[in-house]
Amino acid sequence: MAERTHRTEGEPDFTILADRGRFFLIECKSKSGKPSIAQNNIAHQAALLGHPVHIVRTLEEFKTIVDR
Repeated sequence: MAERTHRTEGEPDFTILADRGRFFLIECKSKSGKPSIAQNNIAHQAALLGHPVHIVRTLEEFKTIVDR
């Protein structure tokens, strides 16, 4: 995301509530981008609760995740 928002530091770029009870946490990164320490901390806490944070670098990766 090129522009800063007023969200919590480390929070994934997208929180998606989908049909059939599906829930997605999506972090968008460039080809060489790496998660920050804050992003890794949030991802770790989310994973402990059973909610993976998906890192996507292309639209195709995003589609693969939500089409599962």
